[in-house]
Amino acid sequence: MNSEPRTRLAAFRSRSGKSPVEIEDQSGISDVSYYDLESTDDLYDAISLRDLSRVCSVVGCAPRDLFMKGAGNAADERGLSFPGLRERLLQYLNSHAIPLPEFEESVGWGLADFIHDPEVAWGWNVRCLSDVCAPLGVDWVRALPASSAPSG
Repeated sequence: MNSEPRTRLAAFRSRSGKSPVEIEDQSGISDVSYYDLESTDDLYDAISLRDLSRVCSVVGCAPRDLFMKGAGNAADERGLSFPGLRERLLQYLNSHAIPLPEFEESVGWGLADFIHDPEVAWGWNVRCLSDVCAPLGVDWVRALPASSAPSG
């Protein structure tokens, strides 16, 4: 995976002037977990979109800012909400006449709960989001949260 997102996270943290311990206190993740985010590719697998959004809020960026290629700014990019992604998924399933279980098997993730309540995507990790978006032709970076996660 690309090391740029973790490098960007470290840069945002540095600019914020916050230590990993302060990030732990303000975001709710452990400082050990935060260190892993800056030093490994854990941004893709080991943190939920909810926790990633909270960390980003503390360091002053949007999750999309970490993964955008080039000089783009997440605030300038039109995003896709989780309900919007759900609609894209349903359209895809209908237009391709694919049953949900077949799609779930092809992407490697269970999505029935997401169909009923798109907000469960806050519990996904970046890899899940990417895997679900790929066959839909959706840029997964656009589907990353642009704002803070709801409580819970």
